[in-house]
Amino acid sequence: MSNIAIGFDIPCGLVVLEEGVVPRVLYELEIRPGTHNDMLFNHLQEAVRKYGATCIGCEKPYTGKWDPRPSVGMSQREKLGIVKLVAEMARIPVFQFAPQTVKARCAGHGHASKERMIWRMKSLFHLKSDSDHVADACAIAACSLGELAAKKFSHRQLKIKSK
Repeated sequence: MSNIAIGFDIPCGLVVLEEGVVPRVLYELEIRPGTHNDMLFNHLQEAVRKYGATCIGCEKPYTGKWDPRPSVGMSQREKLGIVKLVAEMARIPVFQFAPQTVKARCAGHGHASKERMIWRMKSLFHLKSDSDHVADACAIAACSLGELAAKKFSHRQLKIKSK
């Protein structure tokens, strides 16, 4: 059975990616800004259930001090709470990535433009959407599959050493 990762770009993109020699996009969705939390919960829960996801990945919420509006950071933390709740209900791990990490792993450097990220995700995974949020979600899903593979490898190494 192959791993299936959900990538969630807080708050507007969701991609389901299946592991393989060439990972394949099973589902992509651009979520309208301003969508209520209960709808986000439903989208995530349905994706986990329908595709049998083995993990969820998302960006770490930015909590910098430069934005004086507390609602910005709070909104991101609320979305992260939804992601963690859905994952906990399904008993699957959540991986969080800094945006620069996602860009570095998927586009070659941590300061890649939105256009470069869209181009890379379209060329690697044949995304249909032109949305930067969907491209980011796809990159996050790819990073999540990498984390699962690293954990699996790490567990095998521990078993070999203990024998």
